[in-house]
Amino acid sequence: MPGASGLFAFMLAVCFWSCMYAIFWLVPTRADTLLWLSLAYIGVMISPAAFLVMVLQFTGYAHWLSGRIYFILGIPAALVLLSLWTDPWFGYFFGNVDYTNPEFYLKGGAGFWLGVLYSYLVTISAVCFLIHAYWRSTSLRRDQVGDAPVGREAVVEILEDSVLVIDTQNRVVDLNPMAKTFMNQDALNPIGKPIEQVFSEWLRASGLDLALSQARFQIKVNRAGWRYYDITISPMFDHNHTVLGRLILWRDITAQKKTEEEFQKFYFAVEQSNASIVITDTESRIEYANPYFSHITGYDIESVLGKTPQIFKSGETPDAVYKSLWEAIKSGKEWGGEMLNKKKNGELFWEYNRISLVKDSQGNVTHYLAIKEDITERKKKDVELRDANLRLQAQLSEIESLHAKLQAESIRDGLTGLFNRKFMEETLEREIAMAFRTSTVLSLVIMDVDRFKTVNDTYGHQAGDMVIKKLGEFLLQNTRSGDMACRFGGDEIVVVMPNATLEDACQRAEEWRKTFFEMKFVFGNQFFSTSLTQGVAAFPVHAASSDDLLNMADKALYFAKTRRNIVCAYDPASMTPPPSS
Repeated sequence: MPGASGLFAFMLAVCFWSCMYAIFWLVPTRADTLLWLSLAYIGVMISPAAFLVMVLQFTGYAHWLSGRIYFILGIPAALVLLSLWTDPWFGYFFGNVDYTNPEFYLKGGAGFWLGVLYSYLVTISAVCFLIHAYWRSTSLRRDQVGDAPVGREAVVEILEDSVLVIDTQNRVVDLNPMAKTFMNQDALNPIGKPIEQVFSEWLRASGLDLALSQARFQIKVNRAGWRYYDITISPMFDHNHTVLGRLILWRDITAQKKTEEEFQKFYFAVEQSNASIVITDTESRIEYANPYFSHITGYDIESVLGKTPQIFKSGETPDAVYKSLWEAIKSGKEWGGEMLNKKKNGELFWEYNRISLVKDSQGNVTHYLAIKEDITERKKKDVELRDANLRLQAQLSEIESLHAKLQAESIRDGLTGLFNRKFMEETLEREIAMAFRTSTVLSLVIMDVDRFKTVNDTYGHQAGDMVIKKLGEFLLQNTRSGDMACRFGGDEIVVVMPNATLEDACQRAEEWRKTFFEMKFVFGNQFFSTSLTQGVAAFPVHAASSDDLLNMADKALYFAKTRRNIVCAYDPASMTPPPSS
């Protein structure tokens, strides 16, 4: 095509210019920016000349392009570039400006203005040749000369659309790269060829009617999957309103269609939602409410538009709730909480509100979105459930108390509060096993109340029970936390003392004996006192099992009973009674 080589040179120069100029703005140091600006000016100075060459080729003056013309075009460009490249030493281009100034490239000296003058003179000359060629051309040629810039204008303005320009004979005048993707695979050099020859497959798939002079419609085409296109056909006129051809644009609107379908889906979901949805502006004026809102509140949607949600206030919601709401949304956060609101008929109802911020593409808040759920029934059930839980907790507490009481009764003696014999026997075996594993000692004290039968016979069994009860209380207060005091039977008490040597146990037993001996008992109007006799044995000194240990302590008690009110440690040698005479 005429002008193809000139157009190639022109576009290459512009591309080089753009790339170097882009790097000029990106490099970090001023020295580097001057280098890339110097390179960019190569494209700046070549592009006007290349544009003129393209115009001369296209308008039929290619024979003018001799070596002399190229030399004449090259001399000013070379001088400008030379002045630019030597500017740091001579200052002919920028005029000795301060390079640290970010805007130094906007100031110029002689070389700069020579470049400006050269570029505009060459460009204006090229435009004059185009105008001259337009007026001297034949009708068809003139139409193509006129149509091409118009088509190219559309390409520049709508780069993402497919743009096709055809003349009145349906011949291709111009098209953009996007439109070329719709050409037949075997189509080459489409300019000047009939559209039916270049786009037959696309015409057949789209059903495009070439008889239409002006129209706009949408189609659905199976092209690598189903896709939607918006097609516009517009006539093109000259200054005399004569039709020169048609501009055909088609845009892939598949994404838009999908967005519309998604929007429609969400719209129907909001409209049919079983939650009240309200949208307000930043002043809390209602702009939208869905149908379920009317169902819950009793308000017509039209009657609340422009009003604020204050019309639903019941006065029963604490001010702290509203304060937390506004603090949250003013700080850009979502808020959720419960409110007791009022319907149109005055009926109160509970709502759970979740309020979100709606922002535009710049992040500015434009609206508030409130999703409201009627939780009145749930609140009633919560109250009922809470009451039921309280009753259940009370019952559980009572059951636990009874269980604890039963458990205590199962291991405790009802009169003294000490452990019972069964629990003592089970525990004593575990304590002895533990002492054996840890190589520690364990002592056992067994005691009974002296003259207990006399107390019962003299004062009655109630007096005897009182003595045993007081003894139990005394031992509970005067034994270690690890010791185990239990009522073994009748007036016999056993104290198991883990980690206590025989000497420690005897010393402790002696303290009990002295204190108990000093205690005075009052029964009715009578005062009396009594004493304790105790036998002590230790593991593993005296026995290796619980039964043996109890037996040894009992023997010591039996021996001590011959004297009463003493503590006797098990010692076979000293406990042997004298032989009878």
